[in-house]
Amino acid sequence: MQTSYFANLRNIPPGQRIVVIALYFPQWMPVAMRSSYEHAVELAPTTEMLAQGRYRQDVYLALLASERGLTAQGIWERYGDAILICHEANQMSCHRRMLATWLEESLHVVIQESPRNVRGATQKDEQLSFL
Repeated sequence: MQTSYFANLRNIPPGQRIVVIALYFPQWMPVAMRSSYEHAVELAPTTEMLAQGRYRQDVYLALLASERGLTAQGIWERYGDAILICHEANQMSCHRRMLATWLEESLHVVIQESPRNVRGATQKDEQLSFL
């Protein structure tokens, strides 16, 4: 498993399993393109959490475990071979890092951020925000 963000899609080699863990796809992404990615809304924060801006990891993990009944092992079994993506270029301010940290600590695995700028993405390409 790896993590990444929408603007980095151009840098991910073809043939990788991409799973979107955001509530929404970016507006710039054509609808026809969206169908080529899995959409795991069960791993996305709620609209209320997004409206708050930043939210705590314990709140996000409680949403996954308590409210949605997800387990680290179950998530790993379902998505362990995927690259999980969302909107934020900075993984340290994003739920994908919260999820990765939980899985790493629970399952003793390492989840890395997919390399960026491999195919020449510009700084402007990486500037995204939540929709």
